[in-house]
Amino acid sequence: MGEGVEDAELIRRTIAGDRNAFEGLVRRYHSDLQRALRRITRSLEDAEDLTQEAFLRAYRALDRFDLERPFRPWLWTIGIRLALHAISRKDRKHARLDSGDPEDAQSARHEGGWLADRRPIEEIEERLTRIDLEKALEALDPDQRAALILRVVEERSYDEISEILGIPKGTVMSRLFRARLRLRGRLSQDGSRRRAGE
Repeated sequence: MGEGVEDAELIRRTIAGDRNAFEGLVRRYHSDLQRALRRITRSLEDAEDLTQEAFLRAYRALDRFDLERPFRPWLWTIGIRLALHAISRKDRKHARLDSGDPEDAQSARHEGGWLADRRPIEEIEERLTRIDLEKALEALDPDQRAALILRVVEERSYDEISEILGIPKGTVMSRLFRARLRLRGRLSQDGSRRRAGE
């Protein structure tokens, strides 16, 4: 029996009143979701709170969940949107690390060069150790960080990221392109420091 089928069965049992069934979903996805939210929020405490809130909201909305669809992306949609909303409530100078780089529909429509860049974003991951990746992610604004984590760490398609973040596919590609540029700049700086013996 596949994981999706198992998830659907646990959801059916939960809706039918079996409280233990939902604990099976929590055990299955808690660690992965918390890890993703920690990368986005850069705070273990925030990630823990948001993970709990995501599961609570999922539990309350289970009766509206489409059992024909996979549970994990739906849960990730709830969790990541909660994380981005929590970040947006904080001081803007901390939430947006690059205030001169607005991420709105207007700017996305007037960009075009990123569409020509078809090089896989996974090439970045190949050049980074896990520690380097964590440090590099801090250089991105939360929206870019969320898109990059979903693409590289979660290995989601552009369509899936679009659905999870609730943004057009073109905006997903734009954010990933911007993130790629920022990370390449970070890699170049780190390489220069190492060559200089810093």
